[in-house]
Amino acid sequence: MDAGRESARLVNFVEVERRFRRSVNLDRDAGSPAALDGYIVTPAVRRALAQIADGLGEEGGDRAWSLVGPYGSGKSALAVFLADLLSPSASPGGKAARKLLNESSDVALPRQRLHPVVLTAERAPLDTLLLKALGSTLEAIWRRQRGAKPRVLKTIRQYLDELGPESSRCATSDVVACFEEALRAMAAKTGAGLLLMVDEAGKALEYAAQQHTRGDVYLLQALAEVAARTSGVPFVILTVLHQSFEHYAHQLGPSDRNEWSKVQGRFGEIAFREGGDQMIRLTAAAIRTTGRSTPQGWTRIVSAVAAWVSEGTGWDRTELADHLDACWPLHPISAALLGPLFHSRSAQNERSLFAFLSAGEPLSFRDFLRTHGPNSLYTVDRLFDYATGMIGGRVLGRDGRRWAAIETAIQRLPPESDPGDEQVLKTVGLLAMLGDRVGLRASSEIVAACVEQGGAADRSLERLKQRSILVYRQFRDAFQIWEGSDLDLDDLVLRAGRQLPSDSSVATVLQRHAPQTPFVARRHLFQTGTLRFFDVHFVEASTLIQGGELKLSGEGDGIVLLALPRTALEREELEGQQATVAPALERLGAGRPVVLVVPETSVRLSQLVHELAAAQLVRTSTPELQSDPVARTELAERIQELDRHVASEVGRAFDPRRSEWFVAGERLELSSWRAVSSVLSALCDAHFSGAPPIRNELLNRRALSTSAARARRNLIEAMILRREVAQLGFEGHPPEVSMYRSLLEQHGFHRRRGDTWRFGPPRRALRPLWTAVQEFLRDAETCRRPLIELYDRLRRPPFGIKDGPLPVIVVAALLARDSRVAVYERGSFVPAWTPSHAERLIRSPDGFEVRQCRIGGQRREVVNHLAEMLFPSNTRRPSLLGVVRGLVQFVAKLTPYARRTLRISDRARDIREALVRAREPAQLVFDELPAACRCPPLGSSPTNDRSRIDDFVAALEAGLREVRDAYPALLARSAAALANHLSLPGDLAELAVELRSRASLVEDTAVEPRLRSFVVRASDGGFGPDDMLASLLTQLADKPPPEWSDADEDQFEVRLASVARSFRGAESLLVDPNGPIDGQPLLRLSVARRGRPEQERVFPLRAAEESRIAALRDRILDTVRRPRAEAAACDSEQALAALALAAESLLDGADGSQPERGGR
Repeated sequence: MDAGRESARLVNFVEVERRFRRSVNLDRDAGSPAALDGYIVTPAVRRALAQIADGLGEEGGDRAWSLVGPYGSGKSALAVFLADLLSPSASPGGKAARKLLNESSDVALPRQRLHPVVLTAERAPLDTLLLKALGSTLEAIWRRQRGAKPRVLKTIRQYLDELGPESSRCATSDVVACFEEALRAMAAKTGAGLLLMVDEAGKALEYAAQQHTRGDVYLLQALAEVAARTSGVPFVILTVLHQSFEHYAHQLGPSDRNEWSKVQGRFGEIAFREGGDQMIRLTAAAIRTTGRSTPQGWTRIVSAVAAWVSEGTGWDRTELADHLDACWPLHPISAALLGPLFHSRSAQNERSLFAFLSAGEPLSFRDFLRTHGPNSLYTVDRLFDYATGMIGGRVLGRDGRRWAAIETAIQRLPPESDPGDEQVLKTVGLLAMLGDRVGLRASSEIVAACVEQGGAADRSLERLKQRSILVYRQFRDAFQIWEGSDLDLDDLVLRAGRQLPSDSSVATVLQRHAPQTPFVARRHLFQTGTLRFFDVHFVEASTLIQGGELKLSGEGDGIVLLALPRTALEREELEGQQATVAPALERLGAGRPVVLVVPETSVRLSQLVHELAAAQLVRTSTPELQSDPVARTELAERIQELDRHVASEVGRAFDPRRSEWFVAGERLELSSWRAVSSVLSALCDAHFSGAPPIRNELLNRRALSTSAARARRNLIEAMILRREVAQLGFEGHPPEVSMYRSLLEQHGFHRRRGDTWRFGPPRRALRPLWTAVQEFLRDAETCRRPLIELYDRLRRPPFGIKDGPLPVIVVAALLARDSRVAVYERGSFVPAWTPSHAERLIRSPDGFEVRQCRIGGQRREVVNHLAEMLFPSNTRRPSLLGVVRGLVQFVAKLTPYARRTLRISDRARDIREALVRAREPAQLVFDELPAACRCPPLGSSPTNDRSRIDDFVAALEAGLREVRDAYPALLARSAAALANHLSLPGDLAELAVELRSRASLVEDTAVEPRLRSFVVRASDGGFGPDDMLASLLTQLADKPPPEWSDADEDQFEVRLASVARSFRGAESLLVDPNGPIDGQPLLRLSVARRGRPEQERVFPLRAAEESRIAALRDRILDTVRRPRAEAAACDSEQALAALALAAESLLDGADGSQPERGGR
C-alpha cells in the first residue's frame, strides 16, 4: 500500500480518548486526580449520587448500598468518583471531584468527610480481604498523622497472622469490632468517618456461596447493621456488583437463598444503567477527530436519525443530533444501536462499549479505522458482523434464537444474489432485534438510510420478500426475518379488533395487562420509618363524570387514579367538574388520600390498548396457532411488544409535565416525578399524622419475615412475663431488642413509673393514638367489643399502623389497662395473659373481645372486702378484675379431684361451678357468686348494706375453704383406711415407718402382682410419708390421687381390702416360734370351725403398746383362773373355747369395718 493511500486512512483523523482505552481500578485510581480526566457526570451518575446523598442526609437513612449494573457500564468509575467526593478536603482527588460535581450537577452531598477503605474483591475469604484493606487504610492515614498508631492496627495484624491458608475464619464479631474501633480512632484523630468500598464484590459472594458454611455473607450483614446505627460520624458501605445478591446464591438451598435475600435487604440497591441516549453521549465523548471530512449527505442522515429516535423515545432531538454527529465515522444508526447491543443479555459480561471502540479486534471500530478511508461509515451490517464474531456464538435464550434466525436467513440466500441483499438482511435483523429500544424499526426508509447504496435498498427488500426471507408487518410498518408460517397475523388481528365491543373499557384492559407499580412516599418513609404506597388504578373519565361506582382492589395507603378521557371535550369536562368529582373520590378513599391524574390526551394509548386486546383475542380464539409454532412465537412477541408500547405510552401520557394532577379538587403544579413523590409524602404526613414513627424495618411493615415474626413473638412474650423488669429483661442485641427500643422504649409505652417498670400511656407525641384506644375501651363499658374493631381503627387514617407493630401496640395498651379491661377469647374470660394467648391474638385477632369494667358505690365495697379476703397483704387499690382473676386462678390451681368431686356441700359445689363457668366479671361477683352462697344479688343498691356484704364474704370464704380442702380431706380418709385395714398407727409418719418395716419382711414372699407392687412401693426407703401415701394410692387406683374421681375413691377402698388380706396372709407365713431375727415381734392368730372359713391374723407387738397389752392379758387370765367355787370359774378347755369364739368375733368385726366418710 503506497504512502498516499495509507495517509488517507481514518486512523489518521480519528482516535479514541485515552481515558476510554484503560479500565478503572478502584485500588489504583481512588484519590488520583488524573483518574477523573474526561469523566462525564451522566444522569445515571447524578441519580446514584442523589440517592446516596438522601440517605446520608436523612436521620436513620441508608448507610449501606449495592451499586448494581452490567459489566462495563461505569460502576467502578462512579465508585472512584464517589470516593474522591467524600474524601477529606486535603486530598487532590477530592478537590478535583468536587469541582467536577459543582460544574456538572446540583447534587448536594453532606459536609461530613469519609476516609475511603477500598478493595477489589477476589474469590477469597471476605474477612481476610476486609481486614487487609482496613489495615492498609489505617497505615496510610497514620503516616500523615502525628502520634501513636491506634491499637486496632495491632489487633488487625494479629488476626491476619492467625488467618493462614489452613486456618479457620475470623469471628464476625471480631471483624466488626475492628471496624468500629477504627471508626472511633479516625473520628477522634481526623473528625472523618469511614467509607468501605468493595469493587467486584460478586467474586467474594461467589466464594461465599461455594463456602457457605463460613458465613461470609453474614459479615456483610453485620457491617451493614453497624453502618445503620452510626449517625454523627458515619460508617458507609458500598458494594459494586454485576447482579443482585440472590443471583450469586442460585446454587444454594431455599433456606440459604432466603437468608441471602435478607442480607440483601440490609443494602439499599442503586440500579446503575445508562440510558440509550447517554450511551450515545459517552460514545461521542470517547471519539476524538482532527480535520474530519464527512461523506456527502452526512448532515441529512444525522438529522433524520435524530428525528426517528427522538420520536420513538422522547429524547431531546437537538442534543441527540449533536451527539450523533460527534460519533462520526460511526453510522448514526450504528451509534444508536450500541447501547441496546452492549446492554442486552447477549453482550452483558462479554463485551463492553469501550472494548468495542478501543480494542484492535477484527471487525471492531479500531480495526475499521485502520482499513477504511474518510468517506466510509461503520454501518449496521458491519456492527452485525462484529457482534456475531464476538458474541453471537455464545448467546442463549431468546436473543440466541434471533441470532440463529438471522444466520439461517443469510445461509438461505442463493449464490447469485446481489451483495446488497446480505447487507440489507443483516441490517433488518439487527434493527428487528435491538431497534425498538431506541425508537427504530426496520422500515424501508430506515433500512435505506443504513445502506450505502440507498437506492438499491428497496430493490433488495422486495427481492428478499419475494424469496420469503423477509416479511413485511403492516401493523409496525417494518420488515422482519420470516421464520415460516401459514397464518396472516395482521389480518387475524384486524378481524379480531372488529369483534371487540365498541364501548369496551380501556381502563379494564390496562388494569389487567399493564398494572402499574405503586407510588412510594419516599420522604415520608425516611422520616417516619413507615413504607406507605399509593395503589394505581385506571378509570374511564366518563365513569367519574357520570358518578359511576368504582370497585378498586388493593391495600395501599392511598389511591392514584389515572383517568382516561376519550376526547379532548371529555377531558375538559372532567377537569371542570372537580367540585362534584372530588367529594366522590373522598368517599372512595375512606379517609385515604386520593390523587386524580388527567392526561392531555389518551387517544394513542386507547389505540394501543385496542390492538393489544385484539391480539390477546387472537391468541385465545385461534386453534390453528397450536400447530404453527412460528406464528405462535410471532404473536407472543407482538403482544410483548405491544405491552412495551402500552407501558411506554402510559408513562408518557401521565408524565406530570404532560398531565394535570388533582387532590381534593385542587390542581397541583408538578414538573417532575420527584415533585410527585414529594406531594405523596406530604399527603401521607397529613392523613397519617397520628401514626408513631417506628424506625425498624423488621417490625414496621405489613407482613413480617419468618425471623422478624419470631422476634416479635419473643418481644410480646417478654411483655407478658417480664413487664415489671427494666427493658423487659433483654440482654445482648437480638432483633427483638431493636423492636423494643424503636417502639416501646422510644415512645414511652414501657418505662419506670414510680418504683416499678410497667406499661402505661405513651409520651405526649402519641396522645392521639392513646386517646383513640381509650375511646374504644370506653365504648366497651356497656358490652363486649371485638378487638378487631380496634385493629381496624388503628389501621385507618389518621394512624395507618401496619400489621407488624399493631399487635405489639394493642398488647401494650391491654397490659397498661389490665386492672380495668377484661379480655375474652372465643367467648371465654381470659383471667391472665399468657404467651399462648398472645400467639393466638397475632394469628387470629377476630377471636378476641374486650370489655372495660368500672365499679362504684356498694360494688366498690364488695370488691374491697373480697380483695381483703383474697390478698390480705396487698396494699394497692383493689380492682374488680383483680378480684376475679384471683378467684379464677384459685380454681385453676385446684387439683382435678377438687374441681369435680361431689363429696362437698351443695354450697361449696355451686361456688365452684360458678367460678368454672365465669363469663362476665361483674356478673360473676355481684350475681352468680351471691346466688351460689344463698345470698341476694349485690350492687343493685347505691348505698352500702354492710351486713349483707359481710354475710356474702363469710359464706364465700367458707365455701372456697371447703373446695380447697377437698383434696387434703381425700388424702386423710385414704390414710385412715390404710391404717384400719393393716392395723397401722393413725399418725402418718408412724404409719409410714411401721408399714415400711412390715413390707420389707414380706417382700420376698409376695408373689401375687398387685400385692408385689404394693409391697415394693411400701418398702421403698426413698419415700417420705406423703410420697409413700401418694405412691400407694396411685398403685391401688391406677392413677395419681389428684386425678381421682369419686368412683376412683370407691375402687381404691375395694382394692385396699383385697390387698390388705393378701398382705396379712403373707405376714402369717413369717411368724417364727423362736421370734424374728430383727424388727418387731409378730403374733399369728388362727381360728377355724366347721361350716365357717378359717380366719387368720398376724399382729405386731409394738413396744409402745407392750404395757397396755400385758395389762389386758393379766385381766383375762385373772378371769379364767378364778377359784372354781365362783360361778364364773371354768376349766382350761372352756377358757380356750371362749377365747377362740371371742377372737372369731373380733376378727369378723375387723374385716368388715370401714373408715368413716366425710361430707356426703
